[in-house]
Amino acid sequence: MATEEAAICMIDGAGSIVLEATVATEPETICRVLRKHLPRLRWVGHEAGSLSPWLQAELTRRGLPAICLEARHARAALAAQRNKTDRADARGIAHIMRTGWFRQVHVKSQDSYRLRLLLNQRSNLKTNAATTRRAPAACIRSAQRSADRRPQDRARALQIAHDSPGRP
Repeated sequence: MATEEAAICMIDGAGSIVLEATVATEPETICRVLRKHLPRLRWVGHEAGSLSPWLQAELTRRGLPAICLEARHARAALAAQRNKTDRADARGIAHIMRTGWFRQVHVKSQDSYRLRLLLNQRSNLKTNAATTRRAPAACIRSAQRSADRRPQDRARALQIAHDSPGRP
């Protein structure tokens, strides 16, 4: 599923194409296209990707029987296609859904994704804080090494080390 447009393909039990469309990747737009076919829909499949958590939650909230497909499994099934287009991929996914030959991926809740985002941000802040705390000492060591090589700067390096904040 692309970030700008989504290709939609709906097929019947015999494998005949009922609907093919390209729409904006917005849950409301996708629902509007599929709503008139809702009584006949068994599954609405989409491949796992960066938009999957958002799309899965929104399609399900709007009453569509959305299923997120495992990306590697879907890719392997679509690898035999000659034409690699979004439209051809939509057809292939429709056939995968029709035959039932797919692996469903569990999509975590929005709260779970928010919590993971906060934990990652906390980890990044802790790493950056530790790096920032070590930076003055690294500068002082560098100045001292420079002073060791150039005796005329030794007194200045010792003065900088003595005046640095956080020194006991």
